[in-house]
Amino acid sequence: MLARKTTVLIFIFLFSGVLSGQDYEFKASASPRVVRVGEQFRLEYNINMNVSNLEIPNITDFQLIAGPSTGSSTSIRIENGKTTRSVQYTYTYYLRATKAGTFTIPPAKAKYKGRTYASNAVTVEVVGSSSQQQARSQQGQSQKQTPSQQDVKVGEEVFVRLHLNKRTAYLGEQIIAWVKIYTKIQLSGLSQGYKGPEFTGFYKQPVEIPQLTNLEAENVNGEIYYTGTIQKVVLYPQKTGVVTIEPFDLGVTIRQQVRSRSRSFFDDFFGPTVQDIPRTLTSKPVRIRVKPLTSKPQSFTGAVGSFSMQSSVDKNALRTNEALTYKITITGKGNVKLIDEPNVTFPPNIEQFEPKTVVNQTNELSGSKTFEYVLIPRYAGEYKIQPFEFTYFDPVRGTFVALMSEEYTINVEKGDEDTTAV
Repeated sequence: MLARKTTVLIFIFLFSGVLSGQDYEFKASASPRVVRVGEQFRLEYNINMNVSNLEIPNITDFQLIAGPSTGSSTSIRIENGKTTRSVQYTYTYYLRATKAGTFTIPPAKAKYKGRTYASNAVTVEVVGSSSQQQARSQQGQSQKQTPSQQDVKVGEEVFVRLHLNKRTAYLGEQIIAWVKIYTKIQLSGLSQGYKGPEFTGFYKQPVEIPQLTNLEAENVNGEIYYTGTIQKVVLYPQKTGVVTIEPFDLGVTIRQQVRSRSRSFFDDFFGPTVQDIPRTLTSKPVRIRVKPLTSKPQSFTGAVGSFSMQSSVDKNALRTNEALTYKITITGKGNVKLIDEPNVTFPPNIEQFEPKTVVNQTNELSGSKTFEYVLIPRYAGEYKIQPFEFTYFDPVRGTFVALMSEEYTINVEKGDEDTTAV
């Protein structure tokens, strides 16, 4: 027993002296972010410093019920032999919504070692009662709705929708699409065989999203649903006209309480019985109008978006039969992967090889594409790599934009194994 205590004390002593410097972190959050009038929500402040005083803002749009409730947590991380100890302090307040609207709670302030730090602001949306919502509609107060809000049925408990960031686009223009589930009832799972929309007529690029573990409250036409995104892709239309994304199915499992016919003492003791019921949700069709690109310049190779271009050579002087590298890099926001090779013309006495193409995707919307040419001059002399024109279509301005590359002069001397006599 004594030996065990001694070991623990040594362990604590070793780690008590390891306090590495941390970046300042002061975050505010509200849960849930959407509530009804009269409902409560939690306002939480997380800070990684043991502050002397936490000063919350003057909250006038909500009723403060209780708080602060304080707590702390400690984590120890060992990486490459280096030990890092961090402490997180939490201050929790409980508030009640008293009126409908969207309200912003200003940043809180805290003092640490003579300095004042500020958290982020928090926005909370308060939805009125159903009777208040109907009264606003009768008074003719229109509100902007998303596509999912426009076709949701009154009283619909659970549904799935495909969202798009735009319904009109040019050929090859980026469209962000995401699939969300909406529910008022308890779900125990989603189908593992979900495939999502077909996206026929589009080139699609999947986007990684975090695994869906929690649903967030959202106001949909005056009703509070718990929602989550289950799929996200970037689309590039490949044909013009009205393109329809056909409906798709999503299997869900609904958890319901089942009341037995014969009630007994044991039913109350062990709690209600629950049953998982499978159900198939079907989305609505979504239509997109795709506009053509007219009067295409000869130098247009399919780039749609906003781009810049750089070119370079790794050397300007070399000998015959030696190799030089000529690079073209196109960077920007748009259909980077679908950009074709630029129209470059090289001097006839320089042998060229098929370019090596490298795509670097910064995120789902931006990136770069590099074309790397290996050139070998076979004869001595002075050569010029003439400028070429790269043209892309800017969907924001609705016009083509031309970029011009640089001109390069290459001096080639006669090598030991010159092929001039061949």
